[in-house]
Amino acid sequence: MVTCKLTERGQSPPLYNIFLNNYLGQQWLGLLNSFYFDFYISNQSPKRDNKTFPSITSNLIKNFQIPVEHQIIRKAISNKVVNILKIRSQNLDSRGLENEIDCLVYKLYELN
Repeated sequence: MVTCKLTERGQSPPLYNIFLNNYLGQQWLGLLNSFYFDFYISNQSPKRDNKTFPSITSNLIKNFQIPVEHQIIRKAISNKVVNILKIRSQNLDSRGLENEIDCLVYKLYELN
């Protein structure tokens, strides 16, 4: 399980758990670490006071849409996350699989 703490200004921080032992948690982990999510956060989030880094708020996560179609692609992302976790546990390089996830995410969102 991965726990994410996201803060909103003026509110107590909400806490999100991603359970990696199931399909949805693995899918979320793949999406949250993709270039597409990085692009989404960079363009949708309010900038911090120093204007350098975006703030990841709970609303950004809530509004991040995952297409319900393309179950085969979502399952492939989940499977690659499982393989990355295994490879990383052995301190091996997983960049190839990470790139494959990015390609799958582009297909999932029908981007070129």
